Amino acid sequence: MATRTPTPQSISALLKRAGFTRADSRSDSGFAAGKIYLGEDKGAVRVRHYFSSMGAPDAQHRAQLERYAEAITEAGYAAEIDDDGRRLIVTAEGKA
Repeated sequence: MATRTPTPQSISALLKRAGFTRADSRSDSGFAAGKIYLGEDKGAVRVRHYFSSMGAPDAQHRAQLERYAEAITEAGYAAEIDDDGRRLIVTAEGKA
């Protein structure tokens, strides 16, 4: 069970340990984690996946986010794919 609030750094490190590649820029394939500063998810961590080719279908984004969510939930955090299917919202367990 996660007892700490997730941070972009902790989620990024978790995903890297799980074997995923971080996108160094938006032209690279991989994940990017950042803090949410506004709205109802304020304080949570947002994880997105970028593809090196433009125009990847929504199904590909969702599939990759589901892979990330599996690793994140195994570590004890809550992870939920946002309504648009393009980002994963990570919170301390029980808050997603």
